[in-house]
Amino acid sequence: MANLRHRKPSSAVDTDDEAATDLRASVTPPKIDSGGLGLHMVAKEARARPKSSADGVAIRRYIHRTPTSMDMLPRHDHEKFAKKDIELPAHGRRESLLYSQSDFTDFRGFINLGMLCLFFVSFRVALENLDDYGVLVDLWPLVSCLSPLPLTVSKITFVSLNWYILCTLVVEKVASGIKKENRWGMMFMDGIHVLNITMCLGVTCAVMVITKPPVVGAFICVFQCLVVTMKLVSYVAVNQHYRTRMASTPAVRRKKPHQPTITAAIGVNGSSSLSPLASSVAGPVANVKRYQRERTESINSESESEPAAANGTVSKRVRYPDNVNLSDMYYFIAAPTLCYELNFPRTPSIRKMFAIRRATECVVIGLFIVFLTQQWMIPLVENTLAKIDVYEFSQPNDLLAKLFFMFQRTLKLALPNNLIWLLLFYMYFHAWMNLVAELLRFGDRQFYRDWWNAHSVQYFWRNWNIPVHKWMQRHVYLPMRANNIPKPIAILTVFGLSAVLHEVLFSISLGVFKCYSFVGMIIYVPLAYFTDFLYKNTRMTKTWGNVIVWCSIVLGQPMGIVLYAQGVDAMRKSAQAAGLL
Repeated sequence: MANLRHRKPSSAVDTDDEAATDLRASVTPPKIDSGGLGLHMVAKEARARPKSSADGVAIRRYIHRTPTSMDMLPRHDHEKFAKKDIELPAHGRRESLLYSQSDFTDFRGFINLGMLCLFFVSFRVALENLDDYGVLVDLWPLVSCLSPLPLTVSKITFVSLNWYILCTLVVEKVASGIKKENRWGMMFMDGIHVLNITMCLGVTCAVMVITKPPVVGAFICVFQCLVVTMKLVSYVAVNQHYRTRMASTPAVRRKKPHQPTITAAIGVNGSSSLSPLASSVAGPVANVKRYQRERTESINSESESEPAAANGTVSKRVRYPDNVNLSDMYYFIAAPTLCYELNFPRTPSIRKMFAIRRATECVVIGLFIVFLTQQWMIPLVENTLAKIDVYEFSQPNDLLAKLFFMFQRTLKLALPNNLIWLLLFYMYFHAWMNLVAELLRFGDRQFYRDWWNAHSVQYFWRNWNIPVHKWMQRHVYLPMRANNIPKPIAILTVFGLSAVLHEVLFSISLGVFKCYSFVGMIIYVPLAYFTDFLYKNTRMTKTWGNVIVWCSIVLGQPMGIVLYAQGVDAMRKSAQAAGLL
């Protein structure tokens, strides 16, 4: 009876529930923004209305069912809070922003701070440099090197590379007309190709070693010689492949024009959009052989024209031996790629403003690189060589002091060297190559990938120079894998060949044969295995892997510069001593 006495009638309970429902329908959760009034204003509005027990019950239920944090309330209304607002929670489960597993990723302020610190440090060093040495910039060596006159050994050797290009074209033109029964004739033509390409590299390097031209001219000449050699290797290999297939295939079955082909699916970078065939290139050896066979058969069986492309243009397909002509050869020599194809991707037109911007970047950044090299880098190197002589004279047997001094000078050269290296990368791989590609309407503009985010040595060398990576993969790695050579040996061969090419470039240009560049490249092999070991056996993240890669770049390059500068200085001193004798 006591319970019945204190219970509300059922109609009263229903009235409360209906009132609470009506209030929740009329009073929606407030939208908290800079001009909102907050949850306490809901209660104030409710108090302004005729009060009833149902309204009070609804307000209490709404407040307790909608937990609100203090961060959701407008800060300018703190003085209007009611006493019960102190019950709102002020804490929640949150991680610190700098915790590695938090979702916060916006660190633009730190990036801006780092850029400002780099700018101020560089500016301070530039002021000190100007105060110590004055203005050292001289553009005449650069102008004389790039101008056609006066004639020098480097310029004559540079122009003579056209002889090997034309010889390759003539030999391939003759080889394309040889009948398939004449196997000895084909082998003879292939031998002439090998001899011509070998002479292209060997004669150029021999001329540079014997004549000893200025370093800048020799570097440009040897660099272009390596580029032409790699291009001719690709040109001969691709045309020989089509020539052999055409001789061994008695009849070619045509496909319907609307059917997709392997060449339509596989781009210059080897990516596939129609089938997993291109992605299987790096797979088993059987897939490599099937890729080569099906790709050639599909190319030879294509119709004369392709369906309309996405941009509305219709491009005619070129088939062997129609590609063996002068215009096709020199288009490939000028194109920003090392891998030859019968049909390159083309853009519909030339974007003039894009080309003008890239040309302006080449000129401005090139002049800035010359300024940094002559005003900052060369004085530091000469000062380092002078101090090395003092250390060798004063402390000839103190190996620890020498190592400490070399490390100190390496750190001193790290900032200007890496700044110049980054500017060179942007000027050549982005501005220059995009300018050439735009003028030639060359479609594939992927000259680099995100190497700056490399978490391993392998990722860096695969992505920082895409043209060389494609050439190594197409003409060295895949043929070795197709001939059942184990994958580790193929990878080491590719890396060793890359190290040899780097050594040829620097040794021939500088006249110093110490194998510093080769050893520096080979050191990356154990470093790659070491980082893989850390990933597998420790909790090292990709961030620390990226730090290891950047440390190898920042410290390795200036150390190589010091070693090569020592070699050049020793060679100069020995030449002076021989002249005095």
